[in-house]
Amino acid sequence: AVTINLPACSSNVGRVLMIKDSGNAGATNAITLSANGEDQLHGSGTRATNANKAFIQIVSNGGDPGQWLWIARNGFP
Repeated sequence: AVTINLPACSSNVGRVLMIKDSGNAGATNAITLSANGEDQLHGSGTRATNANKAFIQIVSNGGDPGQWLWIARNGFP
């Protein structure tokens, strides 16, 4: 499994991130995204997937605490 710690929203206004299971191994190597401090990832502190070929594209709203908001996603709840 792998955990990706997201940067603080407040210092990344408008920043877009794309996270992708490029190795097609999500089913055996889960991906967890973890928001920084009090920030959230579309309403939650963490999001995880164990789907092959999963991806998520997110943008920071720059708040403090802030939100990483979905632009596009597949395989992430």
